[in-house]
Amino acid sequence: MKESFAANKETSEPLEGPKLYLNIVHHERVLPPLDDQKNFADFVDDSKWRLIPMVFTVPIKRKNISGIQCWHFDAHVNTCVVNKMKSSKAKFNSIWHYIMMRFQNHVKTQFTIHKKSIKLSKGKKYKNALSNG
Repeated sequence: MKESFAANKETSEPLEGPKLYLNIVHHERVLPPLDDQKNFADFVDDSKWRLIPMVFTVPIKRKNISGIQCWHFDAHVNTCVVNKMKSSKAKFNSIWHYIMMRFQNHVKTQFTIHKKSIKLSKGKKYKNALSNG
């Protein structure tokens, strides 16, 4: 991508598939955000965050009832990141764009994420792709 994920302007419609699902999961054992010197940044003061460590899982693949291939990824982040996302809409949007930028980089050799196809499912329970066969 030549532009940042947030500034990217899509001119065409997204493809029908495959569909990518990204679950954001959190735990204290994932490294917290880092500052300019690569030290742990203050959990509360996100203005000092320069890198948010995250780990993407290998996708679990399945087909939905329409026969479209679906790939399920998990993005593991520290709990303080999710707490900061919950603190305000502006923080949520900022961190969400960062995660999507990192996710686009993660899948860049296979996919380009189309902004029109992104749907947020806040408040939904974790969907385990393994249970769907």
